[in-house]
Amino acid sequence: MAALRHFGRPPEYVTGKVDGKWQLADGTSLMDLSGGPLVQSMLNVRHPPHEVFETIGPPGGIETALREELEKTILGLAGPRCNGILWATSGSDAVEQALWVGQQTSSKSSSRQTYIVRQGSYHGSTFLTRWLSTRVGYLGEGPKDLPRIVFQEESGQDGFAADSADHVIEQLQDLDPESRIILILEPVPTTGRVLWPGIQFYGKLLTWARQRGIFVIMDEVASGVYRHGWFSSFSWDLPTSPDAVVLSKGLTCGTHPLSCVLLSHEIADKIQKLGNRPPTFTQGLNDAAAWWATECLKQFANLVRQGFFADRRRIMADDLAPSLSSLNIPTAIVEFTDTTVRLTLKDQNLWKSLSRAFREHSLQTYESTARFGSDDLYFFLICPAFDMPSAVLKEALADLVMTARVAL
Repeated sequence: MAALRHFGRPPEYVTGKVDGKWQLADGTSLMDLSGGPLVQSMLNVRHPPHEVFETIGPPGGIETALREELEKTILGLAGPRCNGILWATSGSDAVEQALWVGQQTSSKSSSRQTYIVRQGSYHGSTFLTRWLSTRVGYLGEGPKDLPRIVFQEESGQDGFAADSADHVIEQLQDLDPESRIILILEPVPTTGRVLWPGIQFYGKLLTWARQRGIFVIMDEVASGVYRHGWFSSFSWDLPTSPDAVVLSKGLTCGTHPLSCVLLSHEIADKIQKLGNRPPTFTQGLNDAAAWWATECLKQFANLVRQGFFADRRRIMADDLAPSLSSLNIPTAIVEFTDTTVRLTLKDQNLWKSLSRAFREHSLQTYESTARFGSDDLYFFLICPAFDMPSAVLKEALADLVMTARVAL
C-alpha cells in the first residue's frame, strides 16, 4: 500500500486512485485538494527498471544517458530564455547555489552585498536561507555583517492589494549603488500577504531590477512546474526575465531529493567563463532520480497538451472563486491564481471549524498560518491534482463550498 502523507498529520494508506479520488485501505475515499504537486497523477507511471538503481551514489563526474535526457527535457520545457542548469540535492541547497551565482556574476567591484526579500517569505532551512526567510516562526539569526532589506506589498483597507509594484520600488529606492544586490522572490508565496500580484507586477519589478543591475532569483521550490501550470517564470511573456529560477518539489514530486537552478543565457555564459563550480551537493542526481524526474516532466508536458491546465483555469475562475466569495465570511479574503484559490481568515476558531468540517467530508486542503505585524492570518489553499476529470473536480469543489456554507 502507498502512504499519502501530509505535514503534521498521520499518513493515509491508499490502495489506488479512481476518478481523482484516493481509495483508502479502510474502504473509504479521500478527495485531495491540498495542492500537492504532480505526484497525485503519477500512480499510473510504470515502475522504473532495476538498472536505474545501479548507479546510485556520488554522481560527481559521472554523466549517464538518463541524466543527459533529464537535462535536455528541462531545457526544452524552460524555453529559449534558459540555457544553463546547476544541480542540488534540496530546495535550500539550490537557493544557496543561486545566491552564490548572483555573487559571482555581479558586475559590481565592491565586496558589499545586500539581500532583498519579501515580508512573509520562506526560502529554506540552511543558515543563510533561514536568515533570509521572513515568515514569523522561521527567523534565523543569520550573518550579522550582511544587510537584509524586507519589503511588503501595499496594503489596502483589508490588508491586501495586488497592484503594488510601484509601492515596492519606492521602498527600494535608497539602495547602496556600489553594493552587490540580490533580490529573491517567491512568485506565489503560499503564506505571503498577497498570494498572486500578477505577472505584470513581476514584469515591472524585473525591468526595474535589470536597470539597477540587481540579480533576481525566482524561488519556485514550492510553486513551480505543476502547482500553477507553468514550468517556470522563464516562460512568462515579459520583456525581462529573471537571472535564475530555483526548482525543487516539482522535479520528482518529492520522491527523490533533487533540485536545480535554471540560469538565463547571460548568467550561464558568465558562469562558464568563470570556470568555477558552485559550492553545492549533488548526491540527488543519480539515475533513479533522473529517471523519475524525466517521467514526471513528460507527464507535465502531456497534461499541457491535453488542456488540463486550461480546464483548471476555467473551473477555478468560473466556479470556485465566485462561490467562495459568495459565502460572505466575516474578515475573510478570497484570492486566486489561474489554477489555485486561497481562502484567508482572520478568525482562528472559524479556521479550525472549517478544517474539521472539510476533514469530516473527506476533503483534504492545504492549511497554514502566518503573522504580519499584529495580524494573525489563517489559510486554506485549494489546488486539486491537475489530472482530475473536470466533472469530478466540479463536484468536489461544489462539495467544498457546501461544506463551508453548512459549517458557517
